[in-house]
Amino acid sequence: MLGGKAKDQRENHKTEMFDIYAHNLKIQVTLNANITVGNGHRLFEENDMARIKQIIFSDFFDTLTNGALVLFAYWYIYKVTRDQSYISLLGLISMIATLFTFVGGYLSDKVNKIYLLKTVVGIRVLNTILGLAIYHLFDYPILSVMVTVVINSILNIVYSPLTESIVPSIVHGKEDLITANSWVSIANQLSSVLSAGLSAIFIFFGNVSIGLVLSLVLYVLSYLLITRLSIEAKAGKKVDVTSLVAKDTNKFLIGMKIIRKNFLISVIVPVALVTNFCFWTVWLLMPKLSIDVFSGFTYMYNSIDLSFTVGSILGAFAVNVKHKGKKIFTARNFPYFLLLQGVMILLIGLFSLQHREVFGIVGVVISWLGYGICNSIGSILYFSTVQLSVPSNHIGMVIGAILTIFSLANPIAAITSAPLSHITTTPIIIFLLGTVMMLASVPVFFKKIRIQLSQE
Repeated sequence: MLGGKAKDQRENHKTEMFDIYAHNLKIQVTLNANITVGNGHRLFEENDMARIKQIIFSDFFDTLTNGALVLFAYWYIYKVTRDQSYISLLGLISMIATLFTFVGGYLSDKVNKIYLLKTVVGIRVLNTILGLAIYHLFDYPILSVMVTVVINSILNIVYSPLTESIVPSIVHGKEDLITANSWVSIANQLSSVLSAGLSAIFIFFGNVSIGLVLSLVLYVLSYLLITRLSIEAKAGKKVDVTSLVAKDTNKFLIGMKIIRKNFLISVIVPVALVTNFCFWTVWLLMPKLSIDVFSGFTYMYNSIDLSFTVGSILGAFAVNVKHKGKKIFTARNFPYFLLLQGVMILLIGLFSLQHREVFGIVGVVISWLGYGICNSIGSILYFSTVQLSVPSNHIGMVIGAILTIFSLANPIAAITSAPLSHITTTPIIIFLLGTVMMLASVPVFFKKIRIQLSQE
């Protein structure tokens, strides 16, 4: 919640960060999966296991490459143009695309999943070749990398829900699914961390052509890993998209009604909108901050992304820590983690005022690590509380409505980051946005809310 990155933004990041709930849920599955395999017992049929491994490895290289290419694109475009408008445009397209992932979900139900996966990854390969062609034929590196990243964002409309649903379509049985999901989660976290390292290699060369060639090699590898997958599973059932959209809209409206009646949820909505807006504005200013303020440290942007990712993973582990048999962090701690997110953003602004000093660089990186931890713990605590405060048969509708509402602030942040960058210096903007985030958390400390949180 409150400032998570979505897969195509951290990969941008699986991770969605508005996708932070699903992202943290995956981590929880990994942490809680304690499967013992006895002699002679196989969790999967050999054929299923082989198919799943191929899909996971393919997704690993795809996510790794996407993340590195997006980071490199943001860094390169701003370094060459020094124009925040390009970054805002890329962020806006990516965020709008995320809002349409339900279309990809319908498509993945309608078309054979293996066939669709091969098609999407194959198009990524062709898309990268197109980027290289634009670069070499027209000598326009910015256009080539922008076209590649934008088309990849559009492909993620299908790819993201497809990769979420393809393993359950192969695996049958609760234990098997938990184990498979834990593998997927480990691969996702590893690819998110390594993407920062791969983007550092791209930045080291500082050349779009080299970046696209390396991306092409990895995309081809991703495609080759699934080329031998047989399309033997039954084609997806026929889906009436119009009917599904109507049904989905109806579920959203039902979720909205429940949200309005649930005090604990409704009071958080405006807070989340403000917090998400501030976070995304700050995040889209990171290429500018890294290049304008910390120009002496070439890999500042990579370090920031890596720090945030590691913090998110550490936070998911920390939320499970127990003392004397009881979890240390509970719903009543949520307001503090919400406040701390604002504090961390404020500190990023303060440390940025140190400019090229080592103290400033280390301070910003540590602050992003802290933000990732606080954001991860806060998100898990909040959504766990939501799950407990609504009827079990309405959880899906309510979570869906909440995530949709939270994500509405993100495109606005993308549009706003460019004009804000002309008002004052980037560190001051970040400092002010951190202050706004802290002030936005104040209502959550009201006695009525804290009492209700303590009861969940």
